[in-house]
Amino acid sequence: MSWSHPWASAPATAIVRSLIGLMPVTPGFRTWKVKPQPGNLTHFSSRSPALPGFFQIDVVQAPASFALTIGAPANTHGTVCVPQLGSASTTIIVDGKPAVGYAASDYICIDGVAGSQTPHVITRSA
Repeated sequence: MSWSHPWASAPATAIVRSLIGLMPVTPGFRTWKVKPQPGNLTHFSSRSPALPGFFQIDVVQAPASFALTIGAPANTHGTVCVPQLGSASTTIIVDGKPAVGYAASDYICIDGVAGSQTPHVITRSA
């Protein structure tokens, strides 16, 4: 197998796990983690299948702001991590309300994001 052949699926999983940052924490994606690593991309959108359903993840970033919208399957929950953007504060905005996360390397993470029909919007500003 090589990544340069159309029948190789390795690039698809590399994009989901590395760029989008979607990973299962427990078998079957009942719990999951999203930690995007968009580099210098200004935006991307992904619809990724998993055993319990689809994950819709949209990212928009600028030098001083980062927004992640996530729609996750019902009956699942997970951790979402967004870049620190150089700020020492661990406050992020979840669905329009301030929430205190925790620092994890160059990211601020929040646990207990529930899967639902309504996507969650998580933002961070420098």
